Order: sequence, then structure tokens, then C-alpha cells
Amino acid sequence: DRDGASAAIARGLEIAAGNGGVWWNAELHLLEARLLDDQPIQAEAAFRLGLKAAERMASPAQTLLVATHYAGFLLKAGRGGEGRALLAPALASFTEGSDRADQRAAAELLIRIGG
Repeated sequence: DRDGASAAIARGLEIAAGNGGVWWNAELHLLEARLLDDQPIQAEAAFRLGLKAAERMASPAQTLLVATHYAGFLLKAGRGGEGRALLAPALASFTEGSDRADQRAAAELLIRIGG
């Protein structure tokens, strides 16, 4: 159920904050954003926190993961240009391995957005 999922995410973030295990913060915020899909303001805040967490870790893979979902959210909200501006640099940071599923998903989304 949604409340249980939300509580589990909050608990995960609490545990990570308490023991320095920030590695999962980006994905936890991504899950939170996806859970809040029907609450756009809260979902967008969670996406932004996820991006910041991925960038703090200097993790291109997690940045791309969050950016891809965030860009899809923005496209759905009629804000495709913002999504493209967010996603294109995250995808461009990869210089090899374009056959990875996350890179293919990002590239396909950019095509749908028009970039």
C-alpha cells in the first residue's frame, strides 16, 4: 500500500542519514517521486532531491537514472523542454557503453521529447 511504501522510504532515508549511508538516497528519492506522481509539487521536490543526492555522490549512473524519470515526468506535465535540458547533459556525460539499458532509455526519451 502507498502509506506503507512511503513509510519505508522515509525510514530508509532516516537510516541513511544516521549512518552515513547516503549511497541509496538518490534512488530512495526517486522512489518517493514516483510514488507521489499524482502530487506534482511534492513529486518534483523529490526528483530534485534525488538529483542532488546523485550529483553529491558524483554518480553518473544514478544521475542518469533520476534525470530520465524526472524528464519523463516533465514531458508528461507539458514541460518537455525542461526535461531535455535536464536529461541531455546527463546522457552526454557517458562516453562509452551506449548499449546499457539506462542509456538506451534516456536516448529514447530524448527522441520522444524532440532532442
